[in-house]
Amino acid sequence: WGSEGCCCRPGYVGVWWGCLGCLDRVVRGLPVGVGSNLFVRDGGVKGVVIRLGRGFNGISFDGQTVTAGAAALDAHVARKAASEGLDLTFLRTIPGTIGGAVRMNAGCYGRYMADVLQTVTVVLRDGTVVEMPAADLAMAYRSSTLSVGAVIVGGTLLAPTGDADAWDGRMVDQLKKGEEHPTT
Repeated sequence: WGSEGCCCRPGYVGVWWGCLGCLDRVVRGLPVGVGSNLFVRDGGVKGVVIRLGRGFNGISFDGQTVTAGAAALDAHVARKAASEGLDLTFLRTIPGTIGGAVRMNAGCYGRYMADVLQTVTVVLRDGTVVEMPAADLAMAYRSSTLSVGAVIVGGTLLAPTGDADAWDGRMVDQLKKGEEHPTT
């Protein structure tokens, strides 16, 4: 990550703050997902790169509510939701994680995170864990107003219900469409 940076890979919130809590408050923390939309300049990163560990990739269901950790892959959330009869199919072709999808209001096929996001859980630089309603993020095209120092650790989504086989078929069609129209 460069000569002035280091990487912290916490498995849960307590470790995260054990890693950053001892650093001066002016040291910047840069959360990264799987690096699918990340460019690092030749000089590296000044500060601490935060790569959330497996303790942040859980996915659970309660009716139409999907709770996903920030490190959960978008495509994995889409597939698991479909198997539960829930429609988050737009996430299937978005590379990256739920944390990044929330931060930038990711979307595809006419649907965006703002359409399904209910709450987001963040850790602030001072160690405070806060659950925020999605409305507080003022999500717009590829953006949100979440503060720079806040690290997303999870969120809840409200997904429409339907037929699991239909959702699987939709995702197969989306993947085929991507193969027919490559971006590079």
